[in-house]
Amino acid sequence: MPISSNTLFHFTNKKENLIGILNNNFNIYYCIESLDLGGNRILDYAAPMVCFCDIPLGKIKKHLVAYGNYGLGLTKEWGIRNQLNPVLYLEANSILSSSIKVIYDNFILKKAGLFWDFNSKIDQAILNQLRYCKNYERKKDNLIENSSVSKYYDEREWRYCPSYSTNYQTILGGAYLPTKTNLKSINSSVKHLKLEFTPDDIKYIFINNDEEILEFINLLKTTKSKKYSKQEVEKLSTRIITIKQLKEDF
Repeated sequence: MPISSNTLFHFTNKKENLIGILNNNFNIYYCIESLDLGGNRILDYAAPMVCFCDIPLGKIKKHLVAYGNYGLGLTKEWGIRNQLNPVLYLEANSILSSSIKVIYDNFILKKAGLFWDFNSKIDQAILNQLRYCKNYERKKDNLIENSSVSKYYDEREWRYCPSYSTNYQTILGGAYLPTKTNLKSINSSVKHLKLEFTPDDIKYIFINNDEEILEFINLLKTTKSKKYSKQEVEKLSTRIITIKQLKEDF
């Protein structure tokens, strides 16, 4: 079995979320990330993105537990065409993490650590690198659950982060780091952004159980038929797979 798939998967825990994606493509949201750069330096930031993985279906069951039983599988060609990229996994105590920490201490902190007025091409290039970094593993709670470690590397994450624009903040940190109370209003600044796909880009539509199959076929007929041809809707209907089938047959 290959260690990576030719498909990029996006899973969610709510049926309504999948319906929204099928109706309106992928929305872009700010995700809050915490990057351990070693030496007691934790970089907390938020960036607009959509996340995927390329875990083979035969190994994806653990991923479903964390992210949910509804989702889409799209071709990797679609991902490359839309400038998605695998994240760069960092071991906190590595030389590379130390180098990024030097950039953080000597470049970002000199601008008050706000990630706000980064307008030059060099600024944007540095922030783009940060947006695609994630720790190889991170202890959930260094004090309470010292032995509980999540190996993010196993998620084989790919990200889509929209390009720099003056219409929204490419990355937020410091005093502007979002909180649970203001995250919704901050997400409104990127509500116009979409990551689009066509029927030919879809390889799988994942739903929870057999009872939902007719519901989703009817959804494709009633909503997508306004935009897609009858043949395209019929083709999409054949790409529906239930999580029960996945767990039994892969």
